[in-house]
Amino acid sequence: TSGHADEFSHAVQIGNAITQKRMMDVLLQARDLGLFSALTDCGAGGLSSAVGEMGAELGAQIDLDLVPLKYAGLRYDEIWISEAQERMVLSVPQEHVEALLNLSKSEDVEATVIGVFGTPAHELVLRYAGNEVARMSMAFLHDGIPMPTRQAIVTKSIPASESVVATISHSPDESTLQQLIRVLSHPNVASKHAIIRQYDHEVRGGTVIKPLVGVGEGPGDATVLRPKPTSFKGVVLSGGMVPHILDSYEMAQASIDEAIRNAVCVGASLRTMAILDNFCWPGVHDALSMGTLVRACEACRDASLAFSIPFISGKDSLHNQFTDTDTGRVIRILPTLLISAIGVINDVRKCVTMDFKQAGNHVIVIRPASKSPSLQESLAVHQLAESLISSGTVLSCHDISDGGYLTAAAEMCIASGKGIEIDANLPISIITDCFLEHRAGYVIETSRPLTSVPSGIDAVSLGTVQSHGDFAFKGDKIAVSKLHAAWSSTLDW
Repeated sequence: TSGHADEFSHAVQIGNAITQKRMMDVLLQARDLGLFSALTDCGAGGLSSAVGEMGAELGAQIDLDLVPLKYAGLRYDEIWISEAQERMVLSVPQEHVEALLNLSKSEDVEATVIGVFGTPAHELVLRYAGNEVARMSMAFLHDGIPMPTRQAIVTKSIPASESVVATISHSPDESTLQQLIRVLSHPNVASKHAIIRQYDHEVRGGTVIKPLVGVGEGPGDATVLRPKPTSFKGVVLSGGMVPHILDSYEMAQASIDEAIRNAVCVGASLRTMAILDNFCWPGVHDALSMGTLVRACEACRDASLAFSIPFISGKDSLHNQFTDTDTGRVIRILPTLLISAIGVINDVRKCVTMDFKQAGNHVIVIRPASKSPSLQESLAVHQLAESLISSGTVLSCHDISDGGYLTAAAEMCIASGKGIEIDANLPISIITDCFLEHRAGYVIETSRPLTSVPSGIDAVSLGTVQSHGDFAFKGDKIAVSKLHAAWSSTLDW
């Protein structure tokens, strides 16, 4: 912001979708008209964080008694720090104030001038009922507080749980397909359709690929949005979260890898991708807990640099525990990192979904040759998958995650209603790890075999798509409809 600018607070009540829509209409119109130069929301800390951050370089003067309140009786300090996530703070040049006020009024949105950016000494000045109640240097506010130094202890790596299958009990004489049924019905793998439908996943009617895919509504890898009806350019949104890997460094890298390959599956380019972090930690109450957080952060740095994919935002919640008042036992969540990825697709008509398309097509597993791939080895597989999809070679694509490649192939059958005949001559190595969750692994459908792949990458022909609707493996078979029933019923609320 250059020079002085007025502050506005747009009030929107939580849960009132119509009022929220009105505010969004105002913001979009004001943006297109160039009526404001900066904006942020009133999240944690309310105006204190919003104004404090926006006015870091210029200072700000705020009249707290002008701030609209949801209820009367708040002290001026409460007005200043009260969280109000339903409000936005805008920086508006003086010459645009009247236009923004009139625009807000036309949409029945409350807009209030509460102060100005810019003070002679670059200070934060707060006034209430004509009295100055606070004055503080912005330089001190942002840089003057001594930061504590904490100790972090990093222990040796914890062996990673290789698959959710490790948490599923099964008898030694159980067949692979019986075990597949158990995996598909596991809560980590089973359909989340009841949860998905509780929320708006249509996004103003511009959703090209929805969370559930195909005639069988299988688990899509990522969502694709088409924001502008006049353009075929799309936005890809995906996520990755692997909390059952106990080593925090490996868990963080696996979460990043999962978010990236989910986006690649639908056609996103690594060159236009960015990621966000959401740290959900049990606590940083001791040096060992701090050590796990440090290692996760180091993993984020290493993966971001190796993949040349930047972190553009994020958040953290570092105290997720409670004490059982009856027993005194402290219950803590697992250290968890949720990674969200966003990417751009130039033409949404070329997007790929995970449901099988045509009987007779080849089903191929591509993955790093190493079971513990380096970041560069994983990147090579992501680049190959992107290249094959962009060339039109891939007709369907699904990432190998919870439950391994056999589960991924079963989900592709569920989504399409088609079957698969697993090749009877599969290498022993791939048969024995059919439920292993390989990082950077994909199952793809092509109309012809792959002729060559770069060194360091395994490309194994898994079988062929069938029209009969059976999943056949090593002389045994099961109807895809039974797989669908097992997958969809666990969380069918």
